[in-house]
Amino acid sequence: KKWWDEFAAAHWNKVDGKLCTTFTSQGGHAGGGELTCMAMATVLMNFGFLFFGVTDYVDPIHTLHYGAVVAKKPRHSCDIAACRRLGLRLAEWVSVFVDGNKALHPLLTTKAEAAAPLPTVDAMEPVHLVIQKEVRRENQAKWLEMAAELSRHSWPEQGCISYQFFRAQLSETRFYIVETWASQ
Repeated sequence: KKWWDEFAAAHWNKVDGKLCTTFTSQGGHAGGGELTCMAMATVLMNFGFLFFGVTDYVDPIHTLHYGAVVAKKPRHSCDIAACRRLGLRLAEWVSVFVDGNKALHPLLTTKAEAAAPLPTVDAMEPVHLVIQKEVRRENQAKWLEMAAELSRHSWPEQGCISYQFFRAQLSETRFYIVETWASQ
């Protein structure tokens, strides 16, 4: 924020109409990466940038609608593919709108059906969801009751492989919900 307030303010109206997109890394999944991308996009659009997201899938469960979001550094092939796909889409839009090369429009290149098939269901791995929640001591009885109720209703849901919640060993106020779901 400081950079935008102190440095970029002098460049107001000088970047109007330039293409942009966002990317971020986060400490872990559910770290707010997509929200961070949207917050950055809001600031960029306020300066007049033309923001875009990418609706392509880079594997059966990874897309980058708001920008590339990676937990820590991009170690896995799908994380690297997301960053590369975002860069490729930026290059395509620059080619189309800056260079006037309509033949490189994404609908004619990377979005063409043969080049970007939809993900296949048979190759999907289970999805693991881990939620960390801080619960004050005075609210724990009510929260535990609610978590137990969620557990009873989640187990019968189609695709639920496992659902559990527990208190962290080294904290009296930290709880975890761990879910495993079949990909659909």
